[in-house]
Amino acid sequence: MGHQNLRIASRVEGRRFHVPEPQSGVYTGTKIPDPSGCLSVYSADEELPFAPHRMFLIYDVPTGGMRCNHAHREQTQWIVCASGRIDVEIETKDGIIRDTLSEPSRGVLLTPQSWLKLWFQEPNSSAVVLSSGLYDESEYIRDYDEFRSIIDGDVDQR
Repeated sequence: MGHQNLRIASRVEGRRFHVPEPQSGVYTGTKIPDPSGCLSVYSADEELPFAPHRMFLIYDVPTGGMRCNHAHREQTQWIVCASGRIDVEIETKDGIIRDTLSEPSRGVLLTPQSWLKLWFQEPNSSAVVLSSGLYDESEYIRDYDEFRSIIDGDVDQR
């Protein structure tokens, strides 16, 4: 999994990737350095392969604590570590990806039917999540066995 699978543009380096079906993974996005501080930008149809409809924050997680531990049926998400350090594990039908996020210019693209676990490794670690849809409990896959059955093709996801 790599940059060729995601519509992430780098305004600083002038590269742009346009592929219709991005895959879950960890990607480097735009980072615009400035003496007064850096800026990372994520815009629909430029850096992101979807239009965000919801944004939420995950914070005040005890050091070493895990969040997420679920998948989404249809929604896509972009997740960045706004502060601290967050270990990431993404499981898809193609395997497991493990990485660490520690700066807002790197993020996780989570496509539908990808199981996500986040471990918050430092005090005051926080994540910003952009989601392609509004909150809908029926959209979540919270049972790991159900998730495996779906990605293995044993059951319909609905």
